[in-house]
Amino acid sequence: MYPVEHFPVLIVGLALFCGFTMLLAGYTSRRLPFFMSLAMNSVFLIMSLFILDHVLTVGPIRYWLGGWRPPWGIEYVVDAMNAYLLIIVISIVILGLIYSRGNVTVLSNFLTDL
Repeated sequence: MYPVEHFPVLIVGLALFCGFTMLLAGYTSRRLPFFMSLAMNSVFLIMSLFILDHVLTVGPIRYWLGGWRPPWGIEYVVDAMNAYLLIIVISIVILGLIYSRGNVTVLSNFLTDL
C-alpha cells in the first residue's frame, strides 16, 4: 500500500481537526484562523495533486474504513473524476478564502462595535 492511498482519509480527518483548532485559535488572535485555513487548504491542494497523480498512474484508490470488507464495512473509493473534482473544489475554496479576507475583517470590526 502506497502512502498516497491514505491521503483521502487524511484530508477529511485533518479538515475536522483543523476546524476545531481554528475555533480555539480564534480566541487568541483574530488573524490566526485565516492563516491556518490558508495553510491547511494549501496542504490539501498539494495532497490532492498527489492523489490525482496516483489515480492516473496506478488506478483508483480503494480504502476500507474500519478494516471491514465492502459488503459489511465502508469503502472509500477515489477514481479519476473524484480526484479532478477534489482539485477543483479545493482551488475554489482557496480563491474564496483569499477573496473574503477583507470582508471578514470588516465584519469582525462591525460585530465588536455592537
